[in-house]
Parts: sequence; structure tokens; C-alpha cells
Amino acid sequence: MKRKRSPKRWTSEELRIADRFIRAIAKGRYATTTGAVPAFRAALATAGLVDRRADSALAARLRLRGQRQGQLNRQPRWVPAEGQVIDRYARAVVAGEYPNVLAAVPECQVALRRANPQIQRLSGGVKNRLRARTHELRRNKAWRAWTPEEDAVVDRYARAVFAGRYRHVGQAAPDCTAAIEKLWQSLPAGSRPSTPRPEYSVHLHMSRHASGLGLRRTSSWREGELRVVDRYARGVVEHRYRDASHASVPCHRALKRYHARIGADSLGGSVKCEIRNLSSVHGKLQERVRRLDPSHLPSRRWTDAEAAIAAKWVREYDHERRNKRRADLRPLTLKMQADLDRSGYCRSLRACENRLLKEWGIGLSARSHSPSPD
Repeated sequence: MKRKRSPKRWTSEELRIADRFIRAIAKGRYATTTGAVPAFRAALATAGLVDRRADSALAARLRLRGQRQGQLNRQPRWVPAEGQVIDRYARAVVAGEYPNVLAAVPECQVALRRANPQIQRLSGGVKNRLRARTHELRRNKAWRAWTPEEDAVVDRYARAVFAGRYRHVGQAAPDCTAAIEKLWQSLPAGSRPSTPRPEYSVHLHMSRHASGLGLRRTSSWREGELRVVDRYARGVVEHRYRDASHASVPCHRALKRYHARIGADSLGGSVKCEIRNLSSVHGKLQERVRRLDPSHLPSRRWTDAEAAIAAKWVREYDHERRNKRRADLRPLTLKMQADLDRSGYCRSLRACENRLLKEWGIGLSARSHSPSPD
């Protein structure tokens, strides 16, 4: 494998010449660092210093060294002509002429150089400004007023959800979005919107319509769903899962299988549906875990007595890490939890593990920063 060549270090003579040009740029003899590069290269050649660095490397050295010395500003202010260029390319990204903001940056840089030849804008700054303007345009277009024709389409699908033809609003949102796009295609060319409605915007608007019809946004948990959640809650209490967060994903999948089975039994066929999202499953799972085991309560501060017990096991863990190449954290965490339980304190396995690692890391950092004895 070919090794990458390390960059050539700058000598003291080269830096002395660079400082001379930095002072010249600061006094206004050169408009930009890029404009000073030809004279800088000629001065290096006059001094007998053969330099094969690219122009961009020389300009970057002048710019960064001048910024560190406080003689050069980081970037000059954007002029109105540059703002017009950014606005033009942002509108092109929103219209779909570029797949994303990053694809428009090179051509935007060329256009900015034509609009302001004295300034060479860096790609990172162009990308950030172009992205901000693109988000602003998309946000304005996403929140434009809904027409009566669009409201009629959304209301039709909201009534379909209320009548039970869709299980929830999220299932109807793609079809409603497609129906709105079809409506736009039937409009005259001059009255069509420039960008389509995002699906999340249609989803939100349809939820409001469904709520106006009397449809609840969330349904109560069924007995069968609670049985599935309780099965995974017991897995958390029995330490088959680290915590409710790690058990929420398999629990969510099990609930999806349950919903599909219930739908297939009631409708006589295969139904793909998802009623509960991952955040609601996680919240319900945490609630059932805390009901089964009170040690999984919301986070609370460690008392002095608990901290003293934890410190004992932190020393034990530190001893194992010093004498073994790889210390097993799980047995020590279980022993620490049992020790706390015998003293009348309820702490979950994850809380014990976090406390153990946190206190051990603080002690390790303190040892590494302490002055060595002479």
C-alpha cells in the first residue's frame, strides 16, 4: 500500500516572508490572500526558496496565520450581489435542479467569484449559507395557505380514516398526498404550485380535520397489546435487556406482528399496519417496568450513603482493571446492586453501571492530570 506523503514543514525564513505579506494584506495593499499569492510565490523564489506548494496552500497559510495573529478577519461581509447568487442557487435546489445543496456548491462558488472577483469564498461557508437559504425557502413554501380544493381532498381522506377504511392518519397520508399531486396536475400551468406538499404537512393537516370530526389521535391500549408489553417489561426486570430503551425496538416489532395478526383475523387476509409508534411503545414499556420493579424509577440524586457503597465497588473495579487486561463489568454491577439492595436502596442495573463507569472515569482522569513526583 502506497504511503501518504506528509506535508512539508514551513521553515522560519518562509514564515518571515509570509508575515511580511500578511502585514501588507492587513494594510490594504492586497484585497485578499488569494490576490497576494503570485507576489508571495515570487518573493519565495527571490529568496532562493524553491516551493512546490499549490496556490490554495499558500493562500490558506497566509489566511490562517493572519487570523491567528489577529491581523486578518476571518471572512469579509457578504455583499448584496453575492446574496442574489445564493438566492438563485437556493431556488434551483428547491425546484429540484440539483439533488441536494452539496451538488450546487461548486457552481455557486464560480458564480460568486464572478459577482465579487476580490473575494474567494470557501466551500464550507458557501454550503452553510446556501443550506440556510434553502431551508428558509422550503419552510415558507411548506406553510403556504391551503386552497379549498386541497381542503376538500384532505377532508375526504380524514372521513375515510374516521369511517375505518384506514387504521390511522399515518396510513392515509401517502394516498392523500398522491391525490393532492393529482389535483395539481389538473390545474392550469400558471396556477400550479412550484413545489409539492410534503407528506408530513399533509399528515398534520389531516390530523386536524380528523380531530374536528371527533377522531381521537391516540387510542387506548388493548389487553392483547398490554400482554405483549408486559412480556418485554419482565425481560427488563429479569436483566434480559439492559433497560427499556433496548427492549423497546423488539417490543415494537412484536406489537406490529400482533396488529397484523389481529387485522388478518378480522378481515380475512394479510394486513400491513402499524398503530403504535416507537416513542409510545417506549413510554408504555417504562410505565410497566416501573410497576413491576420500583427500582426503575426516574433518575434521582445519589445519597451520601449510596455514594459510599458505590465508591467501594469503584475501587474494586479499578483494582481489576489494573491487574487484568479486560475486566468484566457485569458481575461487579450485579454485586453492587445487591449490596445497595441489602442496605435498603433501590437502584436499577443500568444506574449502577453508569455510576460505576462515571466515578471510575473521574478518578482515572484525576490521576492522569496529577503532577508526577520528582
